[in-house]
Amino acid sequence: MIEIELPFLTPLANKILRMHWTAKSAMNKRVREHILHQISPPKTLNPPVSIHVTRHSKQEPDPDGLPICAKPIIDAFVYFGIIPDDNPAIVKKLVVDWEYAPGNGFITASIDEMDSKQ
Repeated sequence: MIEIELPFLTPLANKILRMHWTAKSAMNKRVREHILHQISPPKTLNPPVSIHVTRHSKQEPDPDGLPICAKPIIDAFVYFGIIPDDNPAIVKKLVVDWEYAPGNGFITASIDEMDSKQ
């Protein structure tokens, strides 16, 4: 199992869909840098995997906008070779949820190998 924590929030759907590509690129780079510092050197996991991402923030997000906040994290897992791809054959289970937290917010995420029969 790999567990990471980002000391900031990734954008929700309404914001990320309106971001300029350069802003998205900078955000993805920032996410990758924080993840790399926590998992260096990256470990490769055998598919299928399960991913659990929790957004800790003051304001409860809309349920339809919440899942996209996991995208930069999952893309970083692919970028570092932790998983070969983020398609449904590889990522069999994805859970994205929210918990109240005071302050500026943060994100926790974990990725783990699953039994191939699950």
